[in-house]
Amino acid sequence: GRCKVPTDLDASEIDAHNAELSWTENGEATEWVVAYSTDGENFVEEYATYNPFILTDLEAETECFVKVRPDCDVDDLWSETVTFVTTEVTTITNTCTLAEGWNWISFNIDITLDDLKNALVAALPGTEIIINSLTQNTTFKRGRWMGQLNALDLGQMYMIKVSADCEIVLEGMPVDPAEHPVIINS
Repeated sequence: GRCKVPTDLDASEIDAHNAELSWTENGEATEWVVAYSTDGENFVEEYATYNPFILTDLEAETECFVKVRPDCDVDDLWSETVTFVTTEVTTITNTCTLAEGWNWISFNIDITLDDLKNALVAALPGTEIIINSLTQNTTFKRGRWMGQLNALDLGQMYMIKVSADCEIVLEGMPVDPAEHPVIINS
């Protein structure tokens, strides 16, 4: 028949907020119900159309219980329940030295444009600061930011102009190079 109990449920690629689930489909199902819980009793169900399936938005450093069944009219085809523990959130701190004038910079931690702006203003309060992307810019003067640059792309380089040598401190999650490749055009 089309609906059989999935076997070999496995959780891998586990980090603070995500886990990749895979299983052996023993019937002909192409859609499944994945259930997860933090207490082993109260399960939240999500529909999966892929195997492997990425479970997202999990709590860091938490034991998770997961099981899977084919999306059929029969409810009692749950796999064995598998447990795993999400990792702790690991942020890293980068201290970056900028020289007076223009600097080329890119980021290997996941930060926002606001994080960068705040670090620059903290390092050089009351001075003019310019951040240029390839197509947009934003300038800090007279106490406020102006310009059309409104987000950072972690795969891009930026030019930053500062009025004096300074160090900026940035904190964030490490960037996975596979998710944010830096494209170099010749």
